[in-house]
Amino acid sequence: MVRSLLRLAGTLAMLASVFLLLPLSATRIPVALAGAVEPTNDTSDKPPLLAHIYVPESVAAYSQPLQGLSDIEIREFATGKAEFASRWVAPFLSGGQWGLGPQSNAGSCIECHPGNGRGRAPDGPGETPHSLILQLAQRHLDSSGRALPHPAYGGQLNGRGILGKLIEEGQFRMEYRTRTVRLADGEVVELRAPGVLITALWFGPLGDKTILSPRIAQPVFGLGLLDAVSDSTLRAIAERQRRAGFNGRINFVRDARTGASIAGRFGHKATEPHLEQQIAAAFKNEMGVNSDLYPGEDCWPIQEECYRIETILGAEVQDMQRAAVLDYLRMLAPPARRATEDPQVRRGETLFEQARCAGCHIPSIKIQVDIGQHRKRDTVIEPYTDLLLHDMGDGLADGFRTFSAGERDWRTAPLWGLGLRKAVNGNENLMHDGRARSVTEAILWHGGEAGASRQAFINMTLEERQALLRFLDSL
Repeated sequence: MVRSLLRLAGTLAMLASVFLLLPLSATRIPVALAGAVEPTNDTSDKPPLLAHIYVPESVAAYSQPLQGLSDIEIREFATGKAEFASRWVAPFLSGGQWGLGPQSNAGSCIECHPGNGRGRAPDGPGETPHSLILQLAQRHLDSSGRALPHPAYGGQLNGRGILGKLIEEGQFRMEYRTRTVRLADGEVVELRAPGVLITALWFGPLGDKTILSPRIAQPVFGLGLLDAVSDSTLRAIAERQRRAGFNGRINFVRDARTGASIAGRFGHKATEPHLEQQIAAAFKNEMGVNSDLYPGEDCWPIQEECYRIETILGAEVQDMQRAAVLDYLRMLAPPARRATEDPQVRRGETLFEQARCAGCHIPSIKIQVDIGQHRKRDTVIEPYTDLLLHDMGDGLADGFRTFSAGERDWRTAPLWGLGLRKAVNGNENLMHDGRARSVTEAILWHGGEAGASRQAFINMTLEERQALLRFLDSL
């Protein structure tokens, strides 16, 4: 009887949500970003920068829509923004949408991406991690090429459980050991190397062979533009890099809908191939909210209570909800560069190229947009990334392998919006686990293929380093 009432309540909730969304969905015009054209070094006839928005240094710097949106698309942007910030709760509770859990690490998208920016690493073991999750893996891969999850805890350690029916999986803290690097002019920089301290486990030990990889939440602005970079463009970039002595590689990953092996571009190790899948994976992994793309709950044999908790509406995040978030992220603009005529910024840009940083953080990619007033029009984005995997050396190795990404491999992080991160998020954490507290520290963690660029930075004079950092702050 109780279960029948619960199912009825769930059905009524679903019908209500559909009814509320019908007026908007009836006039929906999806935002499409067509595949990218081949990149070029020729800047003499670059099409205009339609996608970047100039904004002051404020908490809203990462929250602006793309230029040229139609009125309907602006409405879609607002709807998706509300969905992105919407709180999810355990079924039948008030104060949010039903579907959270059974276990999770967040209750909304915006919780991990405040202001659409990056998360923050804790300063030490006395601080509870927020917007930093602990990924777990075995040393072998599954049949699709993904890292095998832990047999008792899954792909990450969940710190929250719903009500009293299912306790959280465990808790962890971050601790750091420090070391110093001396630059050529005598300046000493302290680096902190993170370590994971497990403080609670409710389903048995992890085991000595379990891989632990802390991952900080990444910014979400400009993702629609990166989604428009075609596989052929990525292959062209990789080929051009090989001729220049770099070894950027595409991480070929599994498309969850088709099963095909295609280029990954999202995530710290480029594990998701397109924005739709990235969104569905985040709903499932971080909040325990399933969808038609990732159905069911992640229940592991030892977690008996998990199997007793039923899914309320089948797919908990409905197609219209996920589409709203997808459109919002597609229409979320990257901020434009600032102070581009400043002599120090221009000097820093030259040094950036001389140190071969631009070999992987490539400044511009030409794509074709199909949005608002700019239908089927070429434009240029300046993400300062190649979306490829690179060997970053032992200092950043985490032991985590997935698809063709090895334990030392990381996707080149986009640098657009870099100088606004403190204004938006109140911290300057960088790298995949937030270990770097400044751009200087981030550069000094570069190794492997980026080792020569790191050494070039070490060898710079104080004036040159200041110019380079000023340039990076202008992005």
